[in-house]
Amino acid sequence: MWEFIRNERLEINPLYDMGFYRAGCLGCPMEGKNHWRELRLFLTYQRAYI
Repeated sequence: MWEFIRNERLEINPLYDMGFYRAGCLGCPMEGKNHWRELRLFLTYQRAYI
C-alpha cells in the first residue's frame, strides 16, 4: 500500500509523518500509553477529553 501511495505521489494524513501508525480516533483509551502522548500533542483534544 505505501509503495503505491509513494509511486502515485498521493497525499497522506500528516499524522503518519509524525510517527503515528493509525489515523483513527485521537486519544483513544484503548491505545494504552500512547493515549496520553497523543493528548499531549493535541491540547485541544486533551481539554475536550478531560
